[in-house]
Order: sequence, then structure tokens, then C-alpha cells
Amino acid sequence: MGNVLKIVGANTINLYDGPIWLYRYTPRAPETGAVTVTEPLTLRITGDTTDAIRASLNSIEKAIQDAVLYRLTEGEKGTRTFIKFQPGAAGDTYRSELLNGPTNLWEQALGWRWAARSLYIDIQWTRGLRNPPAGAWEADTAVALTLTNGGGSSPDGLTLYNHDDAGAGHDNYAAIADSAIVGVLPAPAKIRAYNSYNNANEVTHLWIGHGAFMDVTNWPHILEGESAAYVIGAAAPSPDASCSGGYYQRATWASSDETLLYRWDLATSQVGYAKGKRFRPLARFTGTVPAAYVRLAVTYPSGSSTVELQTTDVVLLSAGTLLYDLGEIDLPPWLQRESSDWQGVSLSLYGRKASGGAIDLDFVHPMPADHLRLYRPVSGKGIEYLEELKDDPDTGAVYIEDASSDKAAFYSVSGSPIMLYPGLAQRLYLLARDAGGSAIVRTFIVQAWYRPRRLTL
Repeated sequence: MGNVLKIVGANTINLYDGPIWLYRYTPRAPETGAVTVTEPLTLRITGDTTDAIRASLNSIEKAIQDAVLYRLTEGEKGTRTFIKFQPGAAGDTYRSELLNGPTNLWEQALGWRWAARSLYIDIQWTRGLRNPPAGAWEADTAVALTLTNGGGSSPDGLTLYNHDDAGAGHDNYAAIADSAIVGVLPAPAKIRAYNSYNNANEVTHLWIGHGAFMDVTNWPHILEGESAAYVIGAAAPSPDASCSGGYYQRATWASSDETLLYRWDLATSQVGYAKGKRFRPLARFTGTVPAAYVRLAVTYPSGSSTVELQTTDVVLLSAGTLLYDLGEIDLPPWLQRESSDWQGVSLSLYGRKASGGAIDLDFVHPMPADHLRLYRPVSGKGIEYLEELKDDPDTGAVYIEDASSDKAAFYSVSGSPIMLYPGLAQRLYLLARDAGGSAIVRTFIVQAWYRPRRLTL
């Protein structure tokens, strides 16, 4: 069976059959740390006339220059061009972006070879992908992932809520099975998040986290305020249907000094689920939020705040905003390469306010941050009902699309693209802040795609 090798840009040039014949080509794996791959190939060009040979040669050179111009102008001019390769006459087609490729004629090109209408050219093309490992190959066709959680399973979109509550049957995560990601390399996820919550409050901040290197199945990614082992003031949980789990937990203190407000004790088994990985805790408060400074610390041993091992940023709370990003921590902050038997630790939430005060906590969400994307508007505009955010690592574009399919790029994004890993059970996690208080019943319909990747073919 023959291979298929093409240059596909403004036009498709078949390099394996017809007037252009592949004489030799061996795909190379990228060197360690390299962002591109440069490979030699030799083509034989034939034709009934010399003009036909010249046309074939010019088509190759034009495709290469279109690819170079596209890169130089960041897509304003030229054409994004791919090398597409299918080993054998059947099976998946893989691609790598063509970046450059000087061409050289063989000796005697304008002598007897030209007269014989059989010309040979050498090309040293450079190819790569937008996201590392850049010198790899990726599938030409994106694969839609089947996302699952307690609420269902769907490749066409899974509904995620703005909290995680077993009692209400609401989940804010989408699970990806360990067998779902094929290939041999991590691949970036293309994500669509559709605002399906019929409410006038626009979404201003959207966090999408990713867990792959810890035990995502067992990790307790929501710590309810009412489940804290310690709460200053020892008030009973207060029922509230607008809060996760149906309750919030009040903490009351009188000191102007920084004070331990809440503490959650993580046993050996729970710390083992975390596997020493990076997390980004988000905290949701409710009611009238005081102007207090808060931070979350990892303390030791479990059941104590005696020794502080690591802390997040100090964050100033303000009225009208309920959901806060506290920064990053490691759980536990030691022995990342050990597989089990970590000693337990606690998560301790501290607060500071002149003369103390009272604060109502709904939950803390230690969001796994193997990869994490935070989307924020560059102006006061947010994601409205029936609008969707699209994050396409294939082009590097992040934009909002409305119900008329019109696009606007008023969102900025921080964090590297979410990379999906072959053979690992992993999850995507979502939380949103909106202009009206980050309602827990806010929903997004989430879809994800990826292109399987390989080093060589």
C-alpha cells in the first residue's frame, strides 16, 4: 500500500503520486527541547512539457512562501499550511504545520534532466505545532470527547453547575476516562463553554481547571463550610437554598489580629489522593461580605494549625463579590514522588479585620491545577445567556460567540492550554463568577475536543 503525503494550504499538492513523486523522506522525532523539526526530502517532478514541470515546482515554492508569510504576518497574509501524512493507503491522517522549506535543484537540473523532463529537488522543510511538543504530529481530525459526571454522559455537551452538591445532583466537573485519550503525547484540549443559565447577570470570570496527575476519582474537590472541623464562634450551620449543600457556615471573631476562622482536617487517605500536586483554592462566601483579608494555609499535623507549611496569597474581600481566587498551594508540600503514606495535614482559612467581624462561608474548592485557565474580560462585558466561550489551542484564539455565531474577543486568558494525557483518568473543573453573586445554580454546557498526537509515524 502506498503512503499519502500532501502539502495542504491554499491548494493541495500531492507529493506521492502524479507529476510529483516522493523519492525519499523519513519523518524525524523532535530533539529534546526543540520547538520545530527540520527534515530532508527529495521529490521527482515529471511532466509532458517543461512548462508543466515548472508549474509543479512553482506550486511547491508558492505553498512554502504562503506558509512563511502566514507566520510572519500572524495570519494577516498568506495561508496556514500543513504537511499531511498517512502511512499506508488507509488509517488516520496526521498533520504538522509547514513553517519553512528552502528548495534546491539537483545538479544537471537544467541539462539533460530538464531535457528528459525528469527533475529532482531537495527540500529541507521545517515543521511544527503551535503547542509543545512542537515537533510532533497530530491527527488531522479533532476527536469529540465523551464527558461524564453524576449528571450524565455526552460527547455533545455536559451540563456543569457552579458548585458540586451530591444532594442536589449537581456537579462542576467533567470526567475523561483513562482510555479516552489515545496517541503517545499530551494534546491540547479545545473547549466550548455555553452559558445555559437564563439570568441577566453576565459571567465576568471563568475558571477551568484540570486534574490528571492525582487521584481525581477520590479527591474531595469541594470542602463545604459546614463540614469544617473547626469554626471560630462555633455557630451552627445556617440553612440557605442558595448555598452549596443547602447551608453556609458563619465564623465570628473579635480580634484585630489575624485569626484562624475555619479548618478542614485531611486524613492520610485524602492527602494520598492529592499526591503532592498543585491546587488553586477558590472560596465562595455568601450574604454581606465584609472587607476582610483572608488566606488559606496548609498546616501540620492534621487537626492542628501549629506549624504552617505553605500559604496562598492574601486576598481582600469586598461587598458584592462572592467567589475568590486565593492563589496556589501544593498538597502536601513535600515528597511529590512518593506514592502513598503521607501524614495528614489541615487546610486553615485565616482572616484579618479591624476589631474582627463575621463572615459567612459557603465552600472552598481546592481546584486541581495540573493545567488551569482563567478567562477574564478586558472590559466590563461578560458572557451573557446563550453566549459561549470558545478556547481553540489550534489557532490560539479565545473568543465569545453569540446566538448569531458572531464573534468577539473581549476575553483575556491566563495559564497554558489544558493538555490531555494518554492513559490517564482526568477531569475538567469549572467555576464562574458573575455580576450578581456567582449563583450556584448557574450552568454551562461544556464540550471538549482534542487531536491525538504522536512523535513519529
